[in-house]
Amino acid sequence: MSTETDTEVQENEYDMVLLSVGMRPSGAATELAATLGIRTDDRGFAIANDELAGQGVHVIGTVAGPMDIEETAVRAMSAAARVTIAKEVAK
Repeated sequence: MSTETDTEVQENEYDMVLLSVGMRPSGAATELAATLGIRTDDRGFAIANDELAGQGVHVIGTVAGPMDIEETAVRAMSAAARVTIAKEVAK
């Protein structure tokens, strides 16, 4: 039986270690989604859909769910491209 506690220092070797923090939407983001009529999932993250995009509302970034900076940037560039194309088509 181990008698170790949270305060004891342990040394171990690992091939890989992943450090992560939990993420949840802020109350303000959930309130904004509700105000704009954007549905949220059971965790409170906004749900993107084609109807919203058709109205010019693009759900991107961590308001849609946990994601890293690279994925957020890619999704933001994709949304910007869709907006640009929609503006060109509307001319």
